Amino acid sequence: MKFFLLLLASLAQFVSSVSGFSINVFDNFNDGLLNSDYWQVSHPNNPFSDVVESLGYVSVINRGALATNFDLDLPYIVSGKFKMKDDIEIFSVGLRSDLQQGSIFGEISGISVYFNNDSNIIGINEYTNSILTDNYSLTMKDYSFTTNETYSFEIVDTRESIDVYLNNSLELSIENNTHYGTKIGFHSREYYNGNHITEIDEISIETVPEPSSYALLLGVLALGLVALRRR
Repeated sequence: MKFFLLLLASLAQFVSSVSGFSINVFDNFNDGLLNSDYWQVSHPNNPFSDVVESLGYVSVINRGALATNFDLDLPYIVSGKFKMKDDIEIFSVGLRSDLQQGSIFGEISGISVYFNNDSNIIGINEYTNSILTDNYSLTMKDYSFTTNETYSFEIVDTRESIDVYLNNSLELSIENNTHYGTKIGFHSREYYNGNHITEIDEISIETVPEPSSYALLLGVLALGLVALRRR
């Protein structure tokens, strides 16, 4: 039995490493410094944008983007908390992005899940170099937001579909396999009639095994059982 357990653990570790589902990032921003292993900062072409870590959260300001510093080319789940600090703020999570921001409006290219406190809408857009594509509005729905209230979100991206949960409730779901890059970026609205700020916290990013990885893991189990029977 000991041999079987050692073999299974070794092979499972190997499967995990080669199948690429070992990314597991969590940051509650309690140390006052951005972890460069996880994050980079992207600014559009305006002097008002910024990303600031305080003790316990990060503020994204006037389209300043907190972005991943690693590649995500497998299905993943990104989750966390956000608080929009003014009545016309729009907080966005850019998925499948190359982080290109081609104008002072600064939306990063990719698929953007947005939470709009100005119009009370939750939606998903598609951007190319900060310009809305022809079919830019992939989906949207009414949702009543409250300034300075904390919301929890979870986005499941299978690379073929996107599900958006808010406060543990599924709000949006689309089929889409368009990819511009392998980064995620969190940003606020552009500078417009003053500063616009969203505070984000407890960000988690975890890749999810693809079906082929499960098949490989089942193969590992079968090999272990065969080895155990032969003993």
